[in-house]
Amino acid sequence: MEIVEEDPRTPTMKTVDFAEEDPKTPTMKTVDFVEEDPKTPTMKTINVANAYDWQQRAHDTEQELSIAYIRLERGKRKTQRLECQINEYIEALARSTQDCSMVMNQCQIVSNTNLGLSRELQKAKLMIETLEAVIVLLYKTSKERDGPSEQQGPKEG
Repeated sequence: MEIVEEDPRTPTMKTVDFAEEDPKTPTMKTVDFVEEDPKTPTMKTINVANAYDWQQRAHDTEQELSIAYIRLERGKRKTQRLECQINEYIEALARSTQDCSMVMNQCQIVSNTNLGLSRELQKAKLMIETLEAVIVLLYKTSKERDGPSEQQGPKEG
């Protein structure tokens, strides 16, 4: 059986069926394609087994592509989830940094207050020492003034 079109720009297709000469001998069907377009290579004969192999390869490749697409989608979701986590960690880090800055400021205030109190304490100690010295001096001067009369005091008999 032959189908041939008359338009020279379109490819012609020729299908050949082999009649079985011997019923015990299997025959293979072949299909001839003639391509007249000079831009594409010419295919003269396609073996049915090869065509099946190519079809099976295409099917396997489609399955691999589907699996790769699923993996890609999982990877995208995982990447998005990780990006969200990173953003949350960055926000938490910013809050922690702000809190740390506030704590540092409060520590600086406490340190300054402690320094001021320490200076006040030193002044108070100096004042106490001065007052003690004045009291001792006043006591000694008071004793010296009253000293000879009190030392003579009442005579015992």
